[in-house]
Amino acid sequence: MVGGDPVTFDDHFKLLEANRARVRSLGTIVGTTCGFLLTASSAILGFVYKADTVDIPAAVRGLLWLAIGIAGAALGLVVAAFQLRAPASAADRSALLGALTAIYREEHSRIRLALIALMLALLAFAIGMIWFAIVAEPKFVAPVLRS
Repeated sequence: MVGGDPVTFDDHFKLLEANRARVRSLGTIVGTTCGFLLTASSAILGFVYKADTVDIPAAVRGLLWLAIGIAGAALGLVVAAFQLRAPASAADRSALLGALTAIYREEHSRIRLALIALMLALLAFAIGMIWFAIVAEPKFVAPVLRS
């Protein structure tokens, strides 16, 4: 057995705060990406519904709406994770560490779910755009080039 200094409360606390900072940074990235995806999907849907002369497959519209819904849910999970706050007081150091650990675990699980939801939303968006490019784009380009 190799000897060393025992792990102190301050060591645990610093490690926990560093992990929470990493999770919150990932949550910020997920939230920002969800915002961009929501904006892009909404703009494309607005364009699709405005272009009545173009026959856009219903599946493309459905995939874009699905991407909006899932990205909105992911954004909601990020906001819910950011609402968790540390307790204002605790009975002792171990109670504080336990409460902070519980908050970290909850933040971590919500951000992980948000990341999975973001990946699904990006997948739906990508499939919708590829489908649009392959199926609907030839029908769309001809009327635009004629005008």
